[in-house]
This record gives sequence, C-alpha cells and structure tokens, in this order.
Amino acid sequence: MAYLESSGEATVTTAPPPERDTDSTATHHHHQPNPNASGLQATTAREYYNAPATDSFYRSLWGGEHIHIGTYTSPSDTITAASQRTVERMAALARITPATRVLDIGAGYGGAARWLARTYGCKVTCLNLSEVQNARNRERTREQGLEALVAVVDGVFEHLPFADATFDLVWCQDCLIHASDRHAVVAEVARVLVSSGADVILTDHMATRDADPERVGPIKKRLKLKLDLATRQFYQDVFLAQGFEDAGYLEGTEHMVTHCSRVLAALQDARHLPTDVSGDFAENAKTGMSHWVEGGKERQLEWGVFHFRR
Repeated sequence: MAYLESSGEATVTTAPPPERDTDSTATHHHHQPNPNASGLQATTAREYYNAPATDSFYRSLWGGEHIHIGTYTSPSDTITAASQRTVERMAALARITPATRVLDIGAGYGGAARWLARTYGCKVTCLNLSEVQNARNRERTREQGLEALVAVVDGVFEHLPFADATFDLVWCQDCLIHASDRHAVVAEVARVLVSSGADVILTDHMATRDADPERVGPIKKRLKLKLDLATRQFYQDVFLAQGFEDAGYLEGTEHMVTHCSRVLAALQDARHLPTDVSGDFAENAKTGMSHWVEGGKERQLEWGVFHFRR
C-alpha cells in the first residue's frame, strides 16, 4: 500500500539493483542498471513499514490481513471486507488451479496469498521487504495451517531471487508506485513466468494520462518517489513489449476514493485509533488520504486492476 511514505516491497542485499527509470510513459527494451537506485528506494520503504506506528496503522484499520485498496458494493462495507473483495475480484480473472505456482510481489501481511492457497490449493510465494510484515505473515500462515502452501521470501521486485520460468501467475497489489525502475520490474516478472499459459494480475495507484504535473507533484514529493506516477498506458505498453497480451482492465478509481475516504474518516475519529497511531503520524496519514481522495475525484489519479497473459 502506498498512501503515506513507502510501499510493501522488500529488500535483498545480494541483488545488484537496477537504475531509476526517468520516463514513466515511454517503453524501453534495454537500459543500464544503477547499483544504488533500488537500494535507496527499498531502504526508505523498509524503514517505513518496519515502524511500530505503521504496523499498528495497517493492522488496526485494515484488520491485519490486507494493506491495499478495497472494492465497495455497499455503504455498510467495512475496510476489511472490501479489501478481501478486491482479492476475490482479481482472482476471478486468472486461471488458478491447485497446480498454479503464484508469486505475490509486495505481499504485505500475506492475506491475499493465504486466501489463494486456501481457496485454490495452490502454492504461493510472498516477496516482501518489511521484516515486521514478513514475521506477521509467517505467524498467520502457521496459525492457519498453510505453511506447506505459502512461503515468505525477502527480496526486491527489481531483482527477483528466482530462476527463469518458476511461476505461472504473478500477483501484485498497490506497490509498484514505489519501484525504482518499473521497466526492470516488468522484465523480471516476464523472466520468472513460464513462456506460455502465464498470467499477471496487477493493481497500482496511477496518474491519469492528462494529469496536471503540478497537482500530482505533491504526492510524488510526499511519498519520496524516485519516479513519476505510472499511467495506465505505461503498463499496457511495457507488458506488451515483453510479449504479453492485454486481457483487460477493470477501472476502479471510485473504489480508491471510497477506500481512502473511509480510512480518512477512521483517522479523524481518534477514539478508535491505537495510541501509537496519533500525533504527527496521524496528521501525515490524513494529509496522504486527502491527496488520494481529491486526486481521484478530480480525475488526476486513478486505480484499477490489470490482467496480462501470454
């Protein structure tokens, strides 16, 4: 999730990290890696998600399973229920069987991974940065008796620590906004997927194609992003360049607006917040939520579900 400072993807000390991508709208097939870019971005994310206040924020408001945008069908929907509905909506797009090997990049607490494993009987590998989130993921996986199906790995998604053609499905929710090189991420996703019969199910927070840089700029600054926000066209272009076909896009900006509005309302009702989710942290979170609500309403920002296959 990428509302405040950083996302939930992970760090690996042995991988040579790739360079910063300077153009989120262009498609490049080749570029030279920068040994420092991914490490700096990952350090920012890791420090943020390991902080006790951050952990309390997500666990208290999302319910401890998910940290992504929810899908809302009723005014009475809770954040937890809506977040679970997004997982189910995404899964319905893919070709998942007990034999499907799933990689969840930026897996957070692993809620989606456990649901996929429990529902389909498939094996899921979670790649994530935060040791705090990974520890909770492993703990919940043990508690739910899913250790044989769900594994948790530390790693950055710009350099996936897996062999070629290891997975059938890559699952990615709301974390590529913080990538140091999105072209490298997509290339890595293509590498670790099988050459035929593979799916990618992905969501992200994006700028609209005609977004005003002056309106979106404060979000980039607040989130300490190395890249501009991606656009829908960017993802479609880079996945097509890697040999995937566009299997559809589910536009869901209204859900982003509703979700962030719900989180903002919860933050404003301090009576129900943990004591460590207060003061400067709460105020920063409120500002972040307001950016996403306003940006979505004004069509400067968008959110949706991509499906690519090959």
